[in-house]
Amino acid sequence: MNCVSCFLPIADLRKETHCSVCNNALHKDCAIKEDGKHYCDTCYTVKEEDKTTQTNVDIDVPDVIRRSYLETYRACPLKFYHEVIKGVPSPPNIYTQMGIDLHELFDKASQNNKFIISDMRQQFESIFHSYTDSLFGDVEKIKMYNRGINSIDTFYKVILEMGKPFKTEETIQFSVGDELPLVQTTSDRIDEINGELEMSDWKTGQVMVGQKLSTDLQAPLYILGVRDKFQMPVRKFTFYYLEDNKSRVFERLDDERYVCTVNKRQYFVNITETKKEVQRILTQIKKGQFNIPQRAKNMYYTCKMCHLQQLEICKGADIESWRQYNNFGRT
Repeated sequence: MNCVSCFLPIADLRKETHCSVCNNALHKDCAIKEDGKHYCDTCYTVKEEDKTTQTNVDIDVPDVIRRSYLETYRACPLKFYHEVIKGVPSPPNIYTQMGIDLHELFDKASQNNKFIISDMRQQFESIFHSYTDSLFGDVEKIKMYNRGINSIDTFYKVILEMGKPFKTEETIQFSVGDELPLVQTTSDRIDEINGELEMSDWKTGQVMVGQKLSTDLQAPLYILGVRDKFQMPVRKFTFYYLEDNKSRVFERLDDERYVCTVNKRQYFVNITETKKEVQRILTQIKKGQFNIPQRAKNMYYTCKMCHLQQLEICKGADIESWRQYNNFGRT
């Protein structure tokens, strides 16, 4: 069980409490205590905002929200507001652009077994040399080039053991509740094996480690969307970290629970609990709640790397967490 505010595991049940509003588990030290009740960061922020503000009628919430934007909201609601509601895009960088381009090549190879490794290497070379210097920033070109080549080599080793895919680059929009925006996911590859589905996601970045394996929304949401669309059970979901030739595999325990085992440690995800978490997030978005929680933790690195602060749109969590949002839509 993880704390809903800090996302870390609650190892000692004597130090556990529950939010009086959403009933999610909390460390006692993370709970905000008021009037004899305990609140998580989100519910407390909402409670305080409801006293003084109303949902801004000028906010146009999208009918469909991508899974990655849900992660953005969890990390920083204000960043979600500026990126998704106000349309302030993230500036391009070599990591995201090369990831997009490699995924297109991976999909081409998945669909066409005559598109061999030498073809992909040649096309990647052409794409890579077309990148402008500004895209790299302070990143070394040779580092990114090697990342691309290593990812291609590992990709072909992986697909050698795979047959013809059931689906690739499958975009799914699905509902997690009435009157809420739809959630959108795009699965890199889905295979059908003996009446069950196995999902693969190609990663060209760093390997996911630790408790993020239990708190990240991607695996459970992708499983939920694919399962609902095709009405077939999903046996496993695998992240392939191609540069490092590593994987993280979530295997089904029962209809709702999956486990990822890494070095004898187990990390669990629960489809039902993830759905509830997303319902909560989407409800907050519909209400126009974009405050950074007043007890926001671990925001220093997030703020330091955020383009909104670099563009001077945001002053950082310490200042923005106390702002009222009744002026949203007029700035």
